[in-house]
Amino acid sequence: MTHLLIGYQEAVRRADAVSQRLADLSRAGAPMSQELLLEFERLERDVVDKRAALDANDYEAHRHP
Repeated sequence: MTHLLIGYQEAVRRADAVSQRLADLSRAGAPMSQELLLEFERLERDVVDKRAALDANDYEAHRHP
């Protein structure tokens, strides 16, 4: 369970960092690269996937005490 939580937290940190870079570029009126947008999309999917794995593991732990 701990490794799932750590993986989820790391995925959130990476997605937040890219999100902040995108926000900074937007505020500065700078163009955003397609590569950065695709990276953010990939990281967001990773967060969702890792959260689903964490939730599934939690469900199984409570289902089979």
